Amino acid sequence: MANKKLLEDIKFLFEKIDIKTTRIIQERKRPFLLWNLFICRRSNFLNFSKKIVLFHPRKFRLLKGLIQRYKRKYVDYELRDAILSKLKIGPMISSQLVASLDTSLTSICKSLTKYHKEGLVRKSSVIQKRDNGGNYLINLWILK
Repeated sequence: MANKKLLEDIKFLFEKIDIKTTRIIQERKRPFLLWNLFICRRSNFLNFSKKIVLFHPRKFRLLKGLIQRYKRKYVDYELRDAILSKLKIGPMISSQLVASLDTSLTSICKSLTKYHKEGLVRKSSVIQKRDNGGNYLINLWILK
């Protein structure tokens, strides 16, 4: 139980400096009882790396690598705010949003479709000419 108390204190300190953690989880490993606490989301890893100084070079490299390789840059509500703030500037196509927000095309398209159904954005189709003479259709996303 002493380990759990220590983790509760660490969790409290992390939350005090705006690093969100999971709940404390009990795991049974023969013959020991372990208590675990996890930090999730890229924003929390970034906060951790800014506010907690690591002097151990290997652990510092591991944390830096974890942040660089972290796939999901936005949580749903963060991505929503980022997309809507970009569309406030002016109409954009999906690939422009991908480039400016540094996220995947799949997550942008999925989000835009959802916002379109919710009535937050509207889609305007524009015909573009190809160099070889053909035409293609692009969707221009506009904030309502």
